[in-house]
Amino acid sequence: MNTVLDAPPGVKVCAGRDRPAASIETCGVVSNEKIAAATYRLTLHSPAIARTGVPGQFLHVDCGMVLRRPFSISGIDRDRGLVEMTYKLVGPGTAWLSGLRVGSRLGVIGPLGNGFSHPSTAGPVLLVAGGIGAAPLLAWAADLRSSGREVSALVGARSASEMIGLERLESLGVSVTACTDDGSLGFCGTVCDVLEAAVKRCAPVRMYACGPLPVLQAVQAVSRDLRISCEVSVEDRLACGIGACVGCAVRRRVPLEGALFFRACSDGPVFDAEDIVI
Repeated sequence: MNTVLDAPPGVKVCAGRDRPAASIETCGVVSNEKIAAATYRLTLHSPAIARTGVPGQFLHVDCGMVLRRPFSISGIDRDRGLVEMTYKLVGPGTAWLSGLRVGSRLGVIGPLGNGFSHPSTAGPVLLVAGGIGAAPLLAWAADLRSSGREVSALVGARSASEMIGLERLESLGVSVTACTDDGSLGFCGTVCDVLEAAVKRCAPVRMYACGPLPVLQAVQAVSRDLRISCEVSVEDRLACGIGACVGCAVRRRVPLEGALFFRACSDGPVFDAEDIVI
């Protein structure tokens, strides 16, 4: 099933800036595997989403609850028509998802929001991920590497058992620094603790970040101090997913024509770090 999503009156439903309209799909579950402590990777068969989706965008997924839940796209296989999302068990919705078996059918709206963009200049880039925030950066790393871009990454988690994405990033040829709060893998501390040293080492032309607020705040501060272009993907509760309810407001750094806020679901979830207050 594949139908174009109808918007509420006055609301434009779009996959993102100059992207095809999102659609409502019933996707087949190809795999649903546990990849870390309380963390799963769900692969869906959806040629339409795989064809038009880009890293940084998200899917709005029926989780057996009243409201759908947003999940970042963590992988895209256009040739096979597959799209992947990575999720952590945090409540009844994700617990319901974890029970899906191969061949199950799942209602999905997507792709939604705006994705990451390539730098206009040549040179290396730095990815900074905290926790489940690594998910959208995995898809983006694959895109960057396929274009020949040199990529370094800082990936953090509370412990080795919760770390995700290291093997995939390394297989792509990404230079990875792992950080854990308890020191069970890599550097003992957070990605914020090694951020400035990593920037000096790889001299990125742009940084990309997704994770908890302290991670985004640290990356934003360093990018401003060193005048490095930076994009951040904000983690927020997106109730409607299409910009209608305005429940995912992100404050603009500079108001525009009286507007004080962006909507994370339709204006984001990826923003230029200079444009928002974190």
